[in-house]
Amino acid sequence: MPKSSFTVAALSLIVGAAGGVAGAYGYLHQQAPELAGGGGGPAVEPVVAPAKVEVLAPTRPDGVVQLVRNVRGAVVNIDVESARVMAPDTMDFFDEGNTRSRRQVVRGVGSGFVMEHDGLIATNNHVVEGAKVLNVTFYDGKKYPAVVVGTDPSTDLAVVRIRAPRQAGLKLATPESLQVGEYVVAMGSPLGLQQTVTMGVLSALDRDIGMDTRVGFLQTDAPINPGNSGGPLMNLNGEVLGINSAVAQSAQGIGFAIPVGTLRSVLPQLAAGVRADKAWFGARTSNVPGDPARMTYPRRTGVLVTGLEQGSPASQGGLQAGDVLVQVNGRPIEDSGTLMQVLAPLGAGSQVTLVVARLGAARTLAVTLGTPPRG
Repeated sequence: MPKSSFTVAALSLIVGAAGGVAGAYGYLHQQAPELAGGGGGPAVEPVVAPAKVEVLAPTRPDGVVQLVRNVRGAVVNIDVESARVMAPDTMDFFDEGNTRSRRQVVRGVGSGFVMEHDGLIATNNHVVEGAKVLNVTFYDGKKYPAVVVGTDPSTDLAVVRIRAPRQAGLKLATPESLQVGEYVVAMGSPLGLQQTVTMGVLSALDRDIGMDTRVGFLQTDAPINPGNSGGPLMNLNGEVLGINSAVAQSAQGIGFAIPVGTLRSVLPQLAAGVRADKAWFGARTSNVPGDPARMTYPRRTGVLVTGLEQGSPASQGGLQAGDVLVQVNGRPIEDSGTLMQVLAPLGAGSQVTLVVARLGAARTLAVTLGTPPRG
């Protein structure tokens, strides 16, 4: 999967102490390829539709209404207060004699949702990072103070707890159920507007947007804005497909969510208050050369194993330097980014089935992922 040249930031809404608003957008900059045509170029053949096309009617509007009624009690607004240190040169210029730094209270707004099994609240790490005060507000207007249970900056996920009667939570979808083109609903607090509902489709899977190569983000055209961070992206069954995280600045209808496979792997660890350890594979890899002629046994896809960490699961499972990894658990591996995205949702102890090309012949290996060594 080719990597796109994205620049990404968060989607939480930041409000300064003076009341100014600065939306911390997820900014993506990518130049679109120009369309061919005109100027004496080659003729473009018309696209002819098949003689018979089965068209499925979109979901009934009242079905979406009922969906929102069912899930809105589990979608929350998160108000955050944190302290920002002001350098002396940013202070009041009349106060020339005071060179000490000052702290400014910064207020932010994000979203979250109650998880199904434990009643804790899932959100983005960037929503709660550095928070001194957290308050969670539900659909009925009830507000509760919250504390952070666990965070994982690398996947931008966090879990918080409130002291309140247990609330009904949202169910996580299965990663296998995601389908490009299916209808999706996003809920959250864009610009602080609580319980906002938008709708679109799941536009693509496994997008590399430059935040974390281990996370293959979901792409959607459901409108999301600053303040949506941490809110759920759901299918029409009310199951969570992902957590909304970023949007494209110079485009419309391009938003991104952390996929449910990553949620299933990381959130339980954060809910338990333990560090979200990534499963350890222990192989160094690179993309296969662009020129297949440089390889003794040419391949156009897959990743080349360039080395193995001593005692690693990959080494113990029989992987060797020089192997070309072409499949993991039945999924084709196109490049190193794809490999990371396949392995990232898996926890320590998970067994993976590898198909490798070794000296031109296919071999199948079984590897049990481990825990990264300390220190």
